[in-house]
Amino acid sequence: MPRPTTLAFATLAALDAGLAASSRPAAQRARTVTKSALMPLLGSGERRFLLGLGSFAAAHVGYIAAFSGSRDPCTSLREPGVRAAAALFAATGPGMAALAHRQDRTLAVPVLAYAGIISAMFATATTLDRSLPRAARRRIAAGSALFVLSDTLLGVGRFALPAGRGPLDTAVMATYTAGQWLIADGAAASQ
Repeated sequence: MPRPTTLAFATLAALDAGLAASSRPAAQRARTVTKSALMPLLGSGERRFLLGLGSFAAAHVGYIAAFSGSRDPCTSLREPGVRAAAALFAATGPGMAALAHRQDRTLAVPVLAYAGIISAMFATATTLDRSLPRAARRRIAAGSALFVLSDTLLGVGRFALPAGRGPLDTAVMATYTAGQWLIADGAAASQ
């Protein structure tokens, strides 16, 4: 008998293939969900976690590249946002990596690296070119801060708290979705 994840993967793959064959806009919008959900279903346990961590790390590297491309040429490492990002990493990165190590020693380095990447994403979001609309820059920085908060809450829930963290999971998703919306809205407004 196939494992539940194998069955779910096969079902989702068939659905995605069917949607791919359609030219209807609704089908293509649905593929943003089905296509994105395929790869995480192939992993299990810590492997699934690492796949997700890698996916989000890649997305944050994309944000870093985009924000760096719109960097204010007058900014320096002494900017308040850059200092805040460095302090945040120093305060949470090693601790989160230590907690991850307690759960599974292979998670420590990826978790520490991810903390560095997300801190760099926040730092670059706070150094956008001042010629961009102020409201757009503020939304991007606020969205990046919410994303950092979301991932911090996620790490605390995964590595420091026992199962049954419903309210914490709600806070994770609320800050994640709000952060993503603010970043996207700020980026659209800065065009």
